[in-house]
Amino acid sequence: MNETYHYLLIDGEKVKTKVRDVFIPVKDRVREMGKEEPAQETGASYPVYFIATALENKRAAAAARRAAKIFRKTAVETRVAVLRKWREKLNQRRQKITEISLDEGLSLEMLDWEFHVLNSVILADDALARYAQMAAPTLPSIIEGNYILRQPLGVVGIVVPFNAVLLLGILPIASQIVSGNTSVIKAPSVCPLSTLYICELLQEALNEAGLPSGIINVLIGMGEIIIEEWIKERLIDGLVFIGGSGIGIKVGRACLKAGIKPILELAGSDACVVDNTVTDLDSIAEQIVKARFTASGQICISLKRLIVQEDIYAELLELLKTKIAKLKLGLPGEAETQIVPLAHTDTVRYLMFAITEAVNAGARIICGGHRVDYQGNRVHTGLYFQPTLIAQVTAGMTIMQNEILGPVLPVISFKTPDEAIALANNSRFGLRASVWSNDQNFIQNFVEETLAGSIIVNDFHLWLDGDVLHLGGFKQSSGTNNGGKYFVNELLASKYIAVGKKRKV
Repeated sequence: MNETYHYLLIDGEKVKTKVRDVFIPVKDRVREMGKEEPAQETGASYPVYFIATALENKRAAAAARRAAKIFRKTAVETRVAVLRKWREKLNQRRQKITEISLDEGLSLEMLDWEFHVLNSVILADDALARYAQMAAPTLPSIIEGNYILRQPLGVVGIVVPFNAVLLLGILPIASQIVSGNTSVIKAPSVCPLSTLYICELLQEALNEAGLPSGIINVLIGMGEIIIEEWIKERLIDGLVFIGGSGIGIKVGRACLKAGIKPILELAGSDACVVDNTVTDLDSIAEQIVKARFTASGQICISLKRLIVQEDIYAELLELLKTKIAKLKLGLPGEAETQIVPLAHTDTVRYLMFAITEAVNAGARIICGGHRVDYQGNRVHTGLYFQPTLIAQVTAGMTIMQNEILGPVLPVISFKTPDEAIALANNSRFGLRASVWSNDQNFIQNFVEETLAGSIIVNDFHLWLDGDVLHLGGFKQSSGTNNGGKYFVNELLASKYIAVGKKRKV
């Protein structure tokens, strides 16, 4: 049997370990109705990947530590040139990235969006220029006067999330490169191959620039074990953690205790408010469905709670129901597929729990609410979930309070603008919010009073541009990092330097 091997990347070399696993493409896992494991055909070959142990984790950190002493002195212009070359390689190898990502369960629709954001926002020329300005050296030729010296943290641990591997992998890694840090990168366990591949392309760009090995290192393994070793052994100086707030806050607390800087982008339960001053409800409904159900609702900044003024509530529900019914379930890779399988079985179970709890408390399912196979047939097992619309919810329900990473949209009504803002803030998260309104007073109050790291006014909830390079937020969405901050700034340490007036003493 011919097998394809995917190696870890440590100190510029491809590394295999004694621990390995087989990656089964999502389309094969779900092809048979109701089955989560495929009936593998005789002679079929699936990719093999290697899993890091403590030995590889420490080896990667040591390589990053050695490289950090050199890379921090590399000119910012050289670092930016590496990112420009990386962007070129990502686009040249887009077909290969697409093949891997489809095997990992992404839809073509999601991939198109990610590549659009990569090219027009994260790695766009104006963004790279902004990065360079942020990371510009501040050490004067003559040490005198008082000034701020900004330096790389050193070695950064980067935890890439499963739900937007390209965007939320490339964003912190690009920031790590331009800020002069080195890294150990933990690829997501359920979809590790795309992270490995895009980092191999970055390693090519680093090699072509004549830079030392060890600037990036990529591991696959159990996240909690790898992170625990980073912190316990103080293998890193900063930790970029993108993931759930429960473990994220614990990780942040442990980092602070160990003297490691935590940079957290955690969960969200994003609210969208629509008031009765809008005139094009049909178009708004289209935007809402796209913002909630893209990638089956598994994006951290997905619209997750809809708050609608009571006199347009019924009309908007009907429009949403009609548009949700048109969403296409299918296998990843099929051109028309919009609803893909969820990444975790536990997520499906949690959706069913939250929906059942809501219905028992008086909510009403307008459409969906159950498991299906990739053809839309109702089943009792598997990773697909029928796009779901729930009305008559209340603010305290789990489905309104917790982050729901799945294709479920709860809708609640409000009477007054003050009530709408209160409902939007009625969450322990504060990642993003959006509002549709023609009432300038309400918009002003919403912008000022809503606790979210980014607020979108009369536009697509998933909108991104060069000013939103870090998806930070308020409350438990960011831990210690409030507001929309840049990863580049977060990855630089500041020293206040005060020099006496006399040069000689």
